[in-house]
Order: sequence, then structure tokens, then C-alpha cells
Amino acid sequence: MKGGLHWDEQRLLEFQKRIGASKGRVVHLLDKPKPNKHKAIPRVVDGVKFASGLEAQLWVDYRLLEKAGQIRNLRRQVRFSLFANGGEHIGTYKADMVFEELREGVWKRVVADVKSEHTRNLPAWARTKKLMLACHNVVVRELP
Repeated sequence: MKGGLHWDEQRLLEFQKRIGASKGRVVHLLDKPKPNKHKAIPRVVDGVKFASGLEAQLWVDYRLLEKAGQIRNLRRQVRFSLFANGGEHIGTYKADMVFEELREGVWKRVVADVKSEHTRNLPAWARTKKLMLACHNVVVRELP
């Protein structure tokens, strides 16, 4: 059977009672955690979960830049709405980092995303970058 066990509700409740599972909790004995689609390994730094080790390391590096005063207003996982020409909402893009950096004496906003060589070349990423430029006039900076 693909996708796990297929029991009726009564059999599931009896099984949960037998193994001591809390009422209402669904038990998936055959399910394995789904691997990341780009083979990234999640990391936790200072209690914060990151999608990859590279993203976690860059976050630490940019926090140091912020403490040194080279950037400011560092935020992570900032959402941007994406719209079609007619104004119809077509999706959401979540940037890994947004911050301000000093360029020519003026603080400018930077929207950045951590990309490996593999993910940098995917068609979906190219489309997202074009939508960010069209919707928000933002060129997304690829890190590292």
C-alpha cells in the first residue's frame, strides 16, 4: 500500500489506544520525513531553523555585519506578494534576508536569497526574479 496504512477510524482508534497514543493523534508508522527537494540539510542556529547550512552561515555572517554597522534592519523570511498585469495575486515570494546597506551615502534596501549553483539555474527561480522586478522593481541579490 502506497502512502501508509489505510485503516478505518475505529481500527485507528483501537491501535492508538493499544500503543498509548493521545486521543485524536494520527499515527503514521510507514511515513518517512520528506527529503528536501534540493538536497539541502536543515540547520538550527541560536534556536532558529534554517533551510540549509549555507543559509544559516550567511545569516550569522550578516548578523556580524549588522553589529559592525555595515548594514542595518536585517530581517529574515520576508514575504512579498506577486501580481499579474491585471493586478491579480498570483503568488508569494519569501526572501531569505532583507536589509539596508550604505551605498553612496544613502541607505538602500537589499532583498537577498541564498542560492546554490544548482538552484540558481532553475527556471522557477528565473521566473521569480522577473516577477520581483516587475511587481516591486527589486533586483534580488543572490548569495553567496
